[in-house]
Amino acid sequence: MNLQETVLTKFKAAYPGLSLKEVAELTGIQVTRVFRIFNGSEMKLKEFEVLEKILQERNESGETFVQFQKVMNSFYNSATHGELQELMTELSHSLSVKSILRGTSGQVA
Repeated sequence: MNLQETVLTKFKAAYPGLSLKEVAELTGIQVTRVFRIFNGSEMKLKEFEVLEKILQERNESGETFVQFQKVMNSFYNSATHGELQELMTELSHSLSVKSILRGTSGQVA
């Protein structure tokens, strides 16, 4: 098994059931290119590095963007308009606080 096959096998195992569109959003690689890569087209070095980095970050953090995205999609599909507005307000507030903290101390607590 070559390096490309290895990283694709690991990626598919780490992110089972992702659609091509979801893989494209996660990696920043165009959907059509993801399709070609997953069907045997030779990967560019940059594409390989992106997949490797995502796998490494997943192993380091445990929480992933994909998991967050799934929770948000589930919430979006079941929430009322008011609940969505409340969540957006809370997230905006959190971003503002982080921005202020970065501006004064250079780091988020």
